[in-house]
Amino acid sequence: MLTKKIVLVILSIFLLASFSFSQKKIKKSNNHLVGQWATVVPKGERSQTIITFHADGKVEYDIAAIIEGTYLLHKNLLITYFNDPKSNSTEVDTSIIKIIGDTLYQNNLHRGESILIKSIKLGKKTLGGGLIGRWLTQSYSGHKAIQQFTTDNLIQVDLIVRSINGVYSVSGNTLTLNLQFTPIIKSRFSVKNNKMTIEQSGKKEISELIKINEN
Repeated sequence: MLTKKIVLVILSIFLLASFSFSQKKIKKSNNHLVGQWATVVPKGERSQTIITFHADGKVEYDIAAIIEGTYLLHKNLLITYFNDPKSNSTEVDTSIIKIIGDTLYQNNLHRGESILIKSIKLGKKTLGGGLIGRWLTQSYSGHKAIQQFTTDNLIQVDLIVRSINGVYSVSGNTLTLNLQFTPIIKSRFSVKNNKMTIEQSGKKEISELIKINEN
């Protein structure tokens, strides 16, 4: 009886170890996908897709409206200029900013009101990087958004207007997305460095994405 119990214990340990190894293998095989990716869009395009792959197999598929403009920064005073092509007018916003570590505190002075916007820096973390780079905020005009500031004083805001959650799986070079309220999407994909190409089955269109944040 004792021998039988010992055998069962050993078998249980073996099965647990095998399952753990299998999970690690799955996560390792998807490791190059894990993170946040954004489609490469031509200049003037007004929408962008942002996909976030998690190590546990979950995925977030976001549709963002692109808002482009310019900015000026004088000490801690940030002034942004956004053109509205429909009304042919320019919207000017003024903020007092403070950067602590990887967090941007943006006290937006809009129409006489003070609105605090808190953003977290995305991508490779660099000390003393200042404002340049991508910043994720959970509340930009009531939406989740990514602000990108460049060295040549350009600003792009990706205003996320629709978010779909789901799960994903990978088999060889085939990526399967199972999103809520959406038919299953199967695509061929390849990843090189921080660039990914996706070709959806049955379609000739190829999407290019760049990794904007590790996850």
